[in-house]
This record gives sequence, structure tokens and C-alpha cells, in this order.
Amino acid sequence: MFQGPARTFIGTYGCTRYQRLRALAACRSETRAERRATQRFDAAASGARRASKLGHRRRRLVKTHGALAIQSSLIQPNNFWGVWSLLIGSATAGVWFERTRIGAALSAPLLSSLLGLALVNLGILPASAPAYQTVSKVVVPLAIPLLLFNADMRRVFRETGRLLKAFWIGALATVIGTFVACALVPPGAIGADNLYRAAVALNARHIGGSVNLVAVAEATRMEPALVSALLAADNIVLAIYFPLIFALSSSAARPDADAKQAVDGNRRETDLAMLSLALAVAFALCFLSFGIACWLHLESFVLPLLTLMIVSLATLFPRQFQPLQTAGTILGMFFMQVFFAVTGALGSIGAVIRTAPLLLLLSVVQVGVHLMVMLILGRILGISRDDLMLASNANIGGPSTAAGMAASKRWTALIVPAILIGVCGYAIATFVSLGCLPLLPYFVRVLPWASALQRP
Repeated sequence: MFQGPARTFIGTYGCTRYQRLRALAACRSETRAERRATQRFDAAASGARRASKLGHRRRRLVKTHGALAIQSSLIQPNNFWGVWSLLIGSATAGVWFERTRIGAALSAPLLSSLLGLALVNLGILPASAPAYQTVSKVVVPLAIPLLLFNADMRRVFRETGRLLKAFWIGALATVIGTFVACALVPPGAIGADNLYRAAVALNARHIGGSVNLVAVAEATRMEPALVSALLAADNIVLAIYFPLIFALSSSAARPDADAKQAVDGNRRETDLAMLSLALAVAFALCFLSFGIACWLHLESFVLPLLTLMIVSLATLFPRQFQPLQTAGTILGMFFMQVFFAVTGALGSIGAVIRTAPLLLLLSVVQVGVHLMVMLILGRILGISRDDLMLASNANIGGPSTAAGMAASKRWTALIVPAILIGVCGYAIATFVSLGCLPLLPYFVRVLPWASALQRP
């Protein structure tokens, strides 16, 4: 009733006693109302603060398992030296443990991946860290040119002879296995699109190697968790497959003095100058390929473009790249070991258990069809089983495992050709696999049972 200027006027000039009492009651009522409003506002603000803190805690808890691991891991993500020490240690341990009998059966990549997986799930390494991105964005691109310094395609066609024919049969068998696997394996929880991506990534690995799998995964934008589970499942299959092809081939030696001299002639002293030069050339090639990819707006195809560039240069200028081959192979293989440790660190045991059985089945079908088609076509074309198994090793494992098989079997004349066809796989696998990706959905739609399997 008496508010604002009226209240001031009454207090200043006075009025009747009744009016003064009414003004005093109105002031007290307004004071109580203001006090209650202030209390309600304070209570609401306090509740909002409590809700905000609670919501922040909930968001931190439910983000991902990686966020939980970041908060609870012994080594924090921003601990540069701690994270890198364990990654390099896992890569090195995989290489050293491979010298044991059990380690040789499991292979260095699988050992490094398992170590990375164990370190994360035991709470020692974080599930997400800037170092992991550095490995994916820097270390893996560097490994591609380092491993392809000897990708002289003219030498491959000139010196591999009958082994190259067996290699082409193996590559064709891998592609057939990829299509058959997509037709027989249901997509399950990962979905049809991810199944196709996983299939072509495996196709790239089973023609070339892990470096091709990474390139295809990058180009198709596969999730890191899926890549980690895919590598874990495929490594288990390969740990069984390599002893199998060793058993299927004979143990008869093929002495060849000229070939032995050729192998010895290819061995060059690797010193600090060669190691540093190989690394400098790899950095320069990565710089050029990334610049060209950005200029062409093809950022997702940086690794295939890098592969095409180094294969072309190694073929056009073989003499210039020949001194870098040994140093590049050593550095490139170790860089890939670091990548395997990171793929393990990016996976959780729960995710691997959920998706690995499906991916394991995909790899088993693909490798099984590969071996079956190789044996059938090889018999029709009159290619010896030893050549077929060595070529299959070059397809599935790459040049290092193929050369190791030839050396252990005392097939001295086939060591250099085995390395060359393995490098040929590195050169072509990425492009063959990316070419298969758009064809897989059409192939699956043609087959009635395959279409039924793809339906949710």
C-alpha cells in the first residue's frame, strides 16, 4: 500500500497514528517477504551448485572406460616419459620374447599387443593419451616408406620367377576369401558397414602386412577399438596358421651357391649415417604426401598416397634407395612394433571379448579359403606345394616371415625372391583392398542367405 515515495513522504512529513501503524506493518510484511524470497533464491542456487557438481561427477564416471582409466591409471596421460617408456618397452619385449619357443609361436606383434592390453587393463597405462595419437599420426606414416625402400617393382618381376606366380594366386585367394567371409559371417553387434571395413582391412593384411591394414583402416575411418580387436583376433589365427604351412611344406634343402652370394651381397653395413639418412628421407616423403593430400582435399587417403609415392620412387631410382633398404627395414619394423603396443593399449578386455569372436571367425574363414584356393589352383597350374606355402607366408605374414621360413627350411635360393614378393604385397595390398570395399555390399545382396545374415 505504502511503497516507494509514499513511504518516504510519510516518514518525513508525518501523518496520523493510524496511517503510521499501517505503514509500519506494510514495511514489516515487505521485509519478511523479501527475506523469504532471498532464502528461496539461496536454496535454489545451492541446489543448483550441488546438482552441477553431481552431474559433473556422473559425466566423468560415465564418459568411457578410457576416462575412468585416465583417472585411475598409475601413469597419467600427460606423463610423457612414463607413457613412452612403457610403449617402447612393450615393443622391445615383443621382439625379444619372440626369440623363445613360445614367443616364436605367438609372434612379436601379438606379444606387444598383449602387453599393451595388459598394462591398460591392470591400470598401469591410461586408455587414452596424446602419445597414442602421436604413434598413429607420426610413427605409422614413417614406417610405410621405411619398409618400402626396396619396393623396386622391376626387380620383383625380374628376379622372383615362379614364386611370383604363386604369390598372385595367393593374392587372388585372399580376395576370394574376403568375399566368402562377408557372405558367411553375420555382422552381429558391429554392423554390416563395420564388417565390410574389417574384411577389407584383413584383406590388406593378408596380401601385404600390418602396415597395409593400418592404411586401409585410416582410409575407411575405422574406430580404434575395432582395429585393436581385429588385430588381436587375427594374430591368434596367424599364430596357428604359420605352423600349419610349415608342416605342409617339405624340409628338403635347396642349396644354391650363387643365391647365397646374392644374399650376402645384399647385406650392407648399417651405421648411424644410413639410419639417419633413411629417417630423413622418410620424414621428407611424409611431408610431401601430407601436403599433396591436403591440397587435393584427400586427407583420409594420405597413407595410400604415401605408398604410391614411395613405390614409384623406389622403382624409378633403385640405386639411390638401395643403400637405405637395411636401415629402413630395421626402423620400420620397430616402428610397427610400437604401433602394435598402442593397438593393445587402445583396447579393453571387455571390448575384445565382445567383438573378438566375430572377428576371429571372419579371419578364420578368410585364411581358410585362402589356403584352400591356393592348394586347388596350385595343383591345377602345376606349382609345387613348397612354392605355394612360401608365397602364402609372404601374403599372410609379409617379407620378414617369408624370408625367415625360407632360411629355416634352407631354401637359400628363395630367400631374396621371398622378400621381394612380400614387398610386392606391401605395394599393392592397400589399393586392392580399397577397390574391394564398394563391391562387397553388392556381392552380399546377390546371395539370398548372405542377405538374410546381414539383416538385423
